[in-house]
Amino acid sequence: VKADYFFPKIAGLKFPRRTLLILLFFLLDPLFP
Repeated sequence: VKADYFFPKIAGLKFPRRTLLILLFFLLDPLFP
């Protein structure tokens, strides 16, 4: 499941416009087991 978050985070590094989405992933990550 962590991979689902890992790839979007990597994509965020290539597409700075999605930085906000990356932050959301980091904030939501601990909410889901």
